[in-house]
Amino acid sequence: MTASARTHFATAARRRGRRGFTFTEVLFAVMILGVGFILIAGIFPVSLSQVKLNNEESTAASVARAAVSYLQRQAELPNGGEMFRATVPNSYAPPSGGTLTFPQSFSYYGQVWSLYDDRMHLQTTAPADPFTHQAQRDLMWGTVSGNMIFSGDPRFAWTAVYRRDMTYLKGTNGSVSEVPDPYAQVTVIVLQSRNKPTFTQEDIATRNLAARRAKATFATGAQCEITTNPQYAAEGAYVIVSQDPGVSGRRPEGWMNGRVYRLGTREPTDPNKYDLVPGSDFQTDPGPDGKYGNADDVSTLNNVEVVIVGPGFLNGAPEGSAMDVSAFTSYVKVSN
Repeated sequence: MTASARTHFATAARRRGRRGFTFTEVLFAVMILGVGFILIAGIFPVSLSQVKLNNEESTAASVARAAVSYLQRQAELPNGGEMFRATVPNSYAPPSGGTLTFPQSFSYYGQVWSLYDDRMHLQTTAPADPFTHQAQRDLMWGTVSGNMIFSGDPRFAWTAVYRRDMTYLKGTNGSVSEVPDPYAQVTVIVLQSRNKPTFTQEDIATRNLAARRAKATFATGAQCEITTNPQYAAEGAYVIVSQDPGVSGRRPEGWMNGRVYRLGTREPTDPNKYDLVPGSDFQTDPGPDGKYGNADDVSTLNNVEVVIVGPGFLNGAPEGSAMDVSAFTSYVKVSN
């Protein structure tokens, strides 16, 4: 036998002596690979959802910045004071000279109004200058609504609510003058179309983007109940206190105005009740004295006026989930 033949037979013998994988080993290997693939596959939907959420938040921040900048420019116009009038209802009776002693003043915490609110001041006589003295509601909506749909991505839009306080000051002659606060507090709510591909001019014409009035009850550690107009509410909607009636001897009227809360999961057994989102939930307020544990603490708000955007309307009825994406509060300086 030659040397090459001996080498061939030795190599063949070694190959025959190698042990292969058993069926059980192969089965376990496949199972381990399968579990790994399942775990990896599970990451992708979460990642895609997180990317989508990050994109929405990024767009919302851009929309909100643009909205606040736009509202500031409108407030600085010569008729800015007409649009952003002090949010004092027509029915409010201001203090008279007899109830104030010079140089005493009285501040009224403004209500929170939408940009098309039926509490706005209405023009009852024919104005000499329709542009600067028309009904506040028509002036406000007609001025700002054309800018609400985000031109860069019409799936997004914004709306806003605002409040502006009023001070009543008694002069040396005994008369009481009205001094609106130089700043208005605005809360911009960024919206995304949920029940159709994009927002359109129909949403402007039908005022689908305007916040709506409702009533709600809040309590520390408890659910929020929408007591009036619950059809305007939905999971994810922001609820903003519009008018806190106050409690005589404890806190003035309007103390909690402008507080922003967000609705979370709806109560299965009561569709008018919602959990509040952590971080946007109702917490006890220390009241005017700034100290907890005193009689002026605010631990409940019972059936108070609120404003909500919530779901979009189609054919006159709310449909789909809440349009709300995020809310930003800022201040704009008003020209007069």
